[in-house]
Amino acid sequence: PSISHPDGITVSVSPGGEGNLRVMLNSVPQAEFLQGAAGADLRAAVEALPQVLEVKSPYYQVRVGSRADGPATLEVAIPDDAEPWETLDLYTWTGTGWEWVGGELDPERKVLVAQVSHLPSSVVVMQTTPVVPVVGAVMVEGPERQVADACTEVLLPGLYLGTDGALLGEVPAPADADPETVLLVRNWQDEQPLSPALLTDVLDDPDIQQAHIENIVTVAAGYAGVALDYRGVPPEQGEPFSAFVAALSEALHEQGVRLEVAVPAPTLSETGWDSGGYDWAGLGAAADALLIPLPDDPAAYAEDGQAAALLRWAVGQVNRYKLRALVSSLSADAGDEEVRHVGLEEALAPFGRVHAPVETTLEPGQEVAFTLAGQVTSIARDETAGTYAITYQADDGAARTVWLGTPSFLARRLDWALRYHLGGVVVADLTAEGNFPGVLEAVAGYRVAASLAQPTELEVTWRVEGPGTAISEEVVALTQPDFRWTAPSEPGDYTISAAVVGVSRGSVRLTVAEPTPEPTPTPEPLTAAEAACLQASFVSDVTVPDGTHFDNGESFVKTWELRNSGTCDWPEGTVLAFVSGAQMGGPESAPVGAVAVGETVEISVDLVAPEDSGNFTGMWVLKVGGTEIAGSRVTVVIQAGETTTASPPPASSGSFELGGHVRDLGFPYADLMHYAGMNWAKVQVHYGQDASGIIQAAHARGFKIQLSA
Repeated sequence: PSISHPDGITVSVSPGGEGNLRVMLNSVPQAEFLQGAAGADLRAAVEALPQVLEVKSPYYQVRVGSRADGPATLEVAIPDDAEPWETLDLYTWTGTGWEWVGGELDPERKVLVAQVSHLPSSVVVMQTTPVVPVVGAVMVEGPERQVADACTEVLLPGLYLGTDGALLGEVPAPADADPETVLLVRNWQDEQPLSPALLTDVLDDPDIQQAHIENIVTVAAGYAGVALDYRGVPPEQGEPFSAFVAALSEALHEQGVRLEVAVPAPTLSETGWDSGGYDWAGLGAAADALLIPLPDDPAAYAEDGQAAALLRWAVGQVNRYKLRALVSSLSADAGDEEVRHVGLEEALAPFGRVHAPVETTLEPGQEVAFTLAGQVTSIARDETAGTYAITYQADDGAARTVWLGTPSFLARRLDWALRYHLGGVVVADLTAEGNFPGVLEAVAGYRVAASLAQPTELEVTWRVEGPGTAISEEVVALTQPDFRWTAPSEPGDYTISAAVVGVSRGSVRLTVAEPTPEPTPTPEPLTAAEAACLQASFVSDVTVPDGTHFDNGESFVKTWELRNSGTCDWPEGTVLAFVSGAQMGGPESAPVGAVAVGETVEISVDLVAPEDSGNFTGMWVLKVGGTEIAGSRVTVVIQAGETTTASPPPASSGSFELGGHVRDLGFPYADLMHYAGMNWAKVQVHYGQDASGIIQAAHARGFKIQLSA
């Protein structure tokens, strides 16, 4: 049976209730209530509203006319202007203060549903607002300064439940300054089997329980609080455990010490969430904070996923300001039965080591592929959660999945606590080895409600170290970790290594062999008919005019412009070849390529001024297949280093001028000829020979030229 009010509230008798339940419902409009127009008693309620609560509904009055007042179910419609829905709660005014009623969100029916053992006299839908969150960390040792700066409290482990309610272990010293220190008491130890009988004795024997409470209160002196992490409570011991927590909380409160209780994750069934022997509502009512674990699986953090469903249920069981989201900053390795939190080195172990190719000696230019020879079967990036799911086959053949504990994944889990206005978070393993760089920044960002940064794509860095100091790196995505490498031309030993997210995955050593020289093909000479149509003519010195001065050893580029003045195109194999004189560090030849009839081309060679001082001339010519192109001889004429001024040469009189016969067109004796008063040079040529280059060389050295055939 149920009763409803048209303004949006329904009261139903819960199954199993004893006796009749007579209820009358009334509604005071929201505006009338907030304006204080509903009577003096309700004006006091308005004046006592906490700053973190905002009235969103009418003030519903619930009058019970029977001896029994529960158990019952309250369903209150969500008002139109009450978004976001996940931060709504039901509260009641007791006449002296506001008390939390709860209310689990049913988004499909758009109602808040609360199971109550006793009907409250009033109900109001409140929009909660964020509070300054508690940020806790479970510390292995004393808090490091960076960790301490990011937290408001630290949980110090070290004490364990012993026989007859005794406490075993060493009591860690509380900190003298911020953050506050909380003593963490457990009934379990790492890598040791759980002994349920120890806790059963505490719950079943009043004397042992009282002794245990007194032991905890004694060691808690000097601490801000005690955190209780007792595992393995069976459903049949749920009520005794809640009663024990209530008694411990009362004893600690008398000493000014608060109590926090860690609970295991509930399981989701067809009928809802099952918390086993841990009555979240009862424990949350007695303790100052309830530490609730959030899922490790990133898939749970999709919108309307498992994390959202868990938090909707949790804030209906416990005042959200008492809830602390419990997460680990490490990576999670999950199988069918259990989840282990592991460091980065172990999380990346399934990738294996760098796998060497079959051949360890490579030829220059040979391409090889490198992989990580491990047990990974798939790598999936979850951009929503900001992490990666790495599936691998364990040594026993079972499939397991590693969820990497990236800073972005930690930040997104903490953000769910922020979205639901929880009272805070507790981060386990924050000081453990194997955390990703940046997890502290993620915790600090939650503390100041910073916006979420875009998740960073994780990478594999392949590094190649070769002869001398030659080092190169290539970065690839974690989802595509393979690497292809082409052996360079330089021979020697090379080391190829890989690092996944900065963690080394080993290296291999390869040798690049000496390159096998390829024989240079001897160009076939042109036939007389092919050579007859080839002709060139000098156009200009584009760079380095004749007589340009350079310092000894100075590099320069000489460029000539030539025209194809023949009747056929120059072929692709045309080169400019050195002929005679000073080569000046230039190549034996420089490629020219094909040039059409009538077109011009600029041809350049890299040269270096000689180390000796003086005047230098080098002659170059166009060749095709070893055949010289007629009219293509060109020269480069420079002065290098210091130049000396010679004594005045003998003067000639009258119109008679001196000259000399020259065979070396480099004019090595030009200075002496000028000193002797010679102005002419005579050169013997063959009939029909192109003499333009000879004339140019003579003029460049200051001589008139006489040709004889």
